[in-house]
Amino acid sequence: MIFIRGRDARGWGRKGGATALTLVALPVFLVFFGLIADAGYLFYYRTFLQSAVDAAALSGVQELDFDLLAREGERRLLPEAAREAERFLRLNVREGELKKWRALVLNASPSHRFPHPVTGRELRDPTLYLEAETEVVLPWSRRRVMVRARADAAILPREKP
Repeated sequence: MIFIRGRDARGWGRKGGATALTLVALPVFLVFFGLIADAGYLFYYRTFLQSAVDAAALSGVQELDFDLLAREGERRLLPEAAREAERFLRLNVREGELKKWRALVLNASPSHRFPHPVTGRELRDPTLYLEAETEVVLPWSRRRVMVRARADAAILPREKP
């Protein structure tokens, strides 16, 4: 093909091709990058909520009945463990963001085993189960998405050296 001053041999102009390609590709790239921004924020917030729930479960499981432990050597969580977990969770999640939460004190022991009410696995040790749910508004699409995190914390027996 022979080109003469911006035209090919048939006389058609060759100018403006990059502009047309840009006009078609730009919206595709904007949608793609918006979806990446939403996915990244959702991953960030899910990780943040999981960290807060893990920390709250560990905080709550420290409410051990020390009198019973000293008298009989039995490990048992106090009912206050659920309240302590809620208090710690509310310290780490902003006011109004926490939509729903649930804490269960499960006082299992090697002689009194029972299945976990949520996961179904057999419990042998005192366990605090905590779950939290919050609603997140994605930054690009402005959609509301529910994010949930769960954690178990247990009091395990001390290993003999």
